[in-house]
Amino acid sequence: MAMVDFLLNEIPYPAVVLRIADDEPVCITHSNKAFQETDQLGTTICASPALNHWVKKIKLHKNTAPVQSLQKDKLVIDGPFSSKLLLELSLLPGSGTAERQLLCTIPPVHQPTPGNSYSSLIAGTTDLCVILNKAGEYTYLSANFPAMLGYDAAELMGTNSLELVHPDDISATRQAFERLGSELSVQAPPFRYRKKDGSWCWLQSVGTNLLELPSVQGFVINSIDITQLVEAHQLLKQNNERYQLIYKASNDALYDWDIEADSFYWGEGFYRLFGHSAKTTPFRLANWIELTHYQDAEKNKQRWDEFLKDTQQNSWINKFRFRKADGSYAYVEEIAYLIRDKEGRPLRMIGSIRDKTESKLVLLRKLIEQDITDLFKSTDTLPAILQRVTDYLAQTGNWSLAELWLLNNRQDKIKLVAYHLNPQTEKAFYPGSQPVQEFSPGNGLPGTVWKNKQPTYWDQTSIQKNFIRKEAASKANLKAISGLPIFDNGQILGTLVLGKNTDLEEQQANLEILESILPSLGTEIRRKQQEEEMRLVFESAPDILAIVSPEGYFTRVNPTFCAIMGYSSQELTSRPYHMFIHPDDVMQTLKEFGEIIPLNKKAVNVVNRYITKTGEQRWISWSSSEIFGSEKLAFAYGRDITEMKELEDLIDNTSKLARVGSWEINMSDKYIFCSKITRQILELKDGLQLRLNNRLEYIRHSSRERVRKLLQEVLFDQKPWDIEVEIRTAKGASRWVRLIGQASFHQGRCVRIYGSIQDIHEKKLVQLQLEEANDRFERVSSATNDAIWDWDLIHNRLIWNDRFSKIFGYPVKAEGTGPNEWKDMVHPDDLPLLGKNIREATNDPEHHHIDIEFRFRRSDGSYAYVSNKGTLIRNKEGQVIRMVGALSDISVRKNFESSLKNLNQELKRINHELAGSNAELEQFAFVASHDLQEPLRMITGFLTMLEKKYGPQLDEKANQYIYFAVDGAKRMRGIILDLLEYSRVGRMNTTRELVDANLVIKDVVQLLQNQLEEKNVGLSVHPMPSLYTYKLPLQQVLQNLISNAIKYSQPGKQPLIEVSCQELDQYWEFSVKDNGIGIEAAFKEKVFVIFQRLNYTPEIPGSGMGLAIAKKIIDWQGGEIWVESVVGEGSIFYFRLPK
Repeated sequence: MAMVDFLLNEIPYPAVVLRIADDEPVCITHSNKAFQETDQLGTTICASPALNHWVKKIKLHKNTAPVQSLQKDKLVIDGPFSSKLLLELSLLPGSGTAERQLLCTIPPVHQPTPGNSYSSLIAGTTDLCVILNKAGEYTYLSANFPAMLGYDAAELMGTNSLELVHPDDISATRQAFERLGSELSVQAPPFRYRKKDGSWCWLQSVGTNLLELPSVQGFVINSIDITQLVEAHQLLKQNNERYQLIYKASNDALYDWDIEADSFYWGEGFYRLFGHSAKTTPFRLANWIELTHYQDAEKNKQRWDEFLKDTQQNSWINKFRFRKADGSYAYVEEIAYLIRDKEGRPLRMIGSIRDKTESKLVLLRKLIEQDITDLFKSTDTLPAILQRVTDYLAQTGNWSLAELWLLNNRQDKIKLVAYHLNPQTEKAFYPGSQPVQEFSPGNGLPGTVWKNKQPTYWDQTSIQKNFIRKEAASKANLKAISGLPIFDNGQILGTLVLGKNTDLEEQQANLEILESILPSLGTEIRRKQQEEEMRLVFESAPDILAIVSPEGYFTRVNPTFCAIMGYSSQELTSRPYHMFIHPDDVMQTLKEFGEIIPLNKKAVNVVNRYITKTGEQRWISWSSSEIFGSEKLAFAYGRDITEMKELEDLIDNTSKLARVGSWEINMSDKYIFCSKITRQILELKDGLQLRLNNRLEYIRHSSRERVRKLLQEVLFDQKPWDIEVEIRTAKGASRWVRLIGQASFHQGRCVRIYGSIQDIHEKKLVQLQLEEANDRFERVSSATNDAIWDWDLIHNRLIWNDRFSKIFGYPVKAEGTGPNEWKDMVHPDDLPLLGKNIREATNDPEHHHIDIEFRFRRSDGSYAYVSNKGTLIRNKEGQVIRMVGALSDISVRKNFESSLKNLNQELKRINHELAGSNAELEQFAFVASHDLQEPLRMITGFLTMLEKKYGPQLDEKANQYIYFAVDGAKRMRGIILDLLEYSRVGRMNTTRELVDANLVIKDVVQLLQNQLEEKNVGLSVHPMPSLYTYKLPLQQVLQNLISNAIKYSQPGKQPLIEVSCQELDQYWEFSVKDNGIGIEAAFKEKVFVIFQRLNYTPEIPGSGMGLAIAKKIIDWQGGEIWVESVVGEGSIFYFRLPK
């Protein structure tokens, strides 16, 4: 498991490997540096009830593979000092059933995911790094791969890694890869790898199984080029002089260790890198261990021992801290090769040490800065964040003492705001009492750093001389304490105090890192302070605070405003603020706002009304600040003055609307005191004094006995009253009042009766009218033929009128019935539709009526068809609370509808017979037209023969007569054909289809090609649509209209014809426009009549049937046709076809 330690130390936050064995508690077998430097974590994790419960589930699966959820999981457990820890658990591959290994990482909440952290470490390393899938194929190559081996990622992705391994090394390399499938980490023996240029290099590789890590899902292979070492070893065997030159020339610290003699030979690089002087005494392993940081030495000891014992291992890679001559430590990387004898005993080791301090410190600084930035992203308070930052810095640098001091608001004291509790220093510095809380400038280490504005470093001597808490430092065994100033833009904010039980030289690297990140820490502290100050002002202010942008939006609002308006902060800032203002106040508010920001004016007591989320209106008085910032924002301060406004209105309206007066009877003299409102209600004359008497003259006679009884009860039983009674005023008017009275007693004797009187006359009249209206409703419902119903959904009660019993035979209950009783009377086949109709109506707030027909069972078991119409009554929230309606017996209508259906079937039969008759008529028309054409052909034939035989013998007059006769016969034949065509309209053997009107126009143009060319017609056709219609009728209409436009063109002028179409809501509208002779307005309807020709000349052929046929075709399809024309300018024929 030596590679486990290597892997764990590549994880930037605490990580351990836990052993899970039967009948034994959980124990830690491996841990990384971050974990070792964090106190109490080991005890906390192993004793966690949540983790032990999870482990029990693992043990339950000891004989089988754990379920998928147990292969990888996350737990939150209780940490030290009431904190929470997130544990990420992964069961390591290769673990047995009796004993299993569990990888447990503890990332902070702000820490990037393990995958991202691992990727960042890969990016910063100088090693070759690749990721292979289970088949050994490349899925990832590090950025330095092309530079070191010559291959681009695109060349190797998806290829097998063994293809580039030297044939002599493939077997051993394959065996190591196969072991990686069942083990966490495997170190392969050195092997040769072919570069792109064909040369070979020696690689030492370590593979790690990270199949379960979501961001990797493969085998991570870290390799280093040991070609130089191998070749150097070979060369050194041949030539010792060249061996010495390599040692001197290398920038790394090269060494040759004779293990049997325990003697190291160092190259010149060792003395250059670490500053040590060459000694005459041999450099031994003990000297190496002494120069290694004690933590790294302890951590690597077991791994080193295992490496020496394993006779199959020769390559060694290690990362640790190595002490320089000045006492500071360098981060180094060691790469070595161990030479063994035939029995595997170590003989000699050749290696190099490379100084990685600079890259390591840069990486650590970046990680620490990013972690601190992430900590400050929290929404927690500044003290909580500073405590976490202090803990994080202490844990990162393994500091025994860590304190954060900040200047107070008056800048006259520096105060302790956070300190890290470490077992070593806690009892010494914080022994159950409050630690030192503050210093003045120049006092104590924090005050000294504040005053000098320079870092201060104290060793043990300085601590005893200058440190105020030197006794605590001695108890904690602190050897050095440092104070680092925290700045923001040149202004000091505080001091970071750090202490450790090591010498200052050993702390130098950590201090350099912290000094480099303190400016970022100061910036974050200042930003968070300002943010908290603003937040406290906003959150604590009792009045409204907001920031307004010039675009008319609230960019920020405080909780007071949100509470008043009932909206969240996001809702108030996502819409223009005028959308929350009362409509009557919007224009005036926008006008005033338009003057404030552009003119940089301040608003003072601008009052308007805002509408809350619940619809209430709130009166707010606003004032504003001057404009600030590059975005030209302004602060707005508001005060809710709604209660004051309402109080003003209440005082105004009470005297006008309440009409409530007071009265009091003094029982000693029976005089009655009446207030001003009381005297107005009773219409008493000024100065008239009332006394209590038995007559009660202002009470109407019908109520006097009741009032006398109430007076007796209040006198003898002390029982108050509250009644509505009708009175007669002093002027004789009747008025309803509410009378409230009670008595006051002294020593058992009534001394006064007092109360109030309210004018409720108008209200009472409305109430009486409503009662009368209800009575009328009851009478009307009893007179109607419908069964009236009233369903109270609140109490789930259904009430019927008497007609329900008369129509359906069921008794009517005065107290009503439940709705389920009448549902049982609905026909089973109709009940689902009825229920759906009612549910849809009640669930839709816009639905106020229901109307449905169904079958309803009578008391005799028969069913009646009924029509149920009702009205839904809703409350303010839109919920149905009542439904009122009527149930009508429509059985007679339904029977009539059934009879009508039978009649429709009969009509369909008659239509079928009519269709047959039409077919016979069409056949008759065809035969008739054929018989009529036969005599015309004979006449035309004989006249033509007469003209040919005797034409030269006849005079001009005779030839003219023959021409007229032949022409008349031809026109008669044309009329017969047009009549036949006219008769066929409406009986065409065609169906509606999708017709491309562009193709129809093309066919028409082809048919009229000779006419178009003969008159040199200019025809323009706009793009035509595709529509569902009858193709041949459409072609005939367009052909007739275009043909007419050609025929009736103006002599001596080129005919221009334009065909277009536009889409309307329900129609397609076609138009044919020409520049012909035109039509007078009086004849616009006549042109569509059969045989009508307005301009008959022999030169223009035709029978006058074209437009009549077109009209009949359009009418047959449910469309319309018309013409717009100007004589001498032309005509436009329009026709519409329904969609």
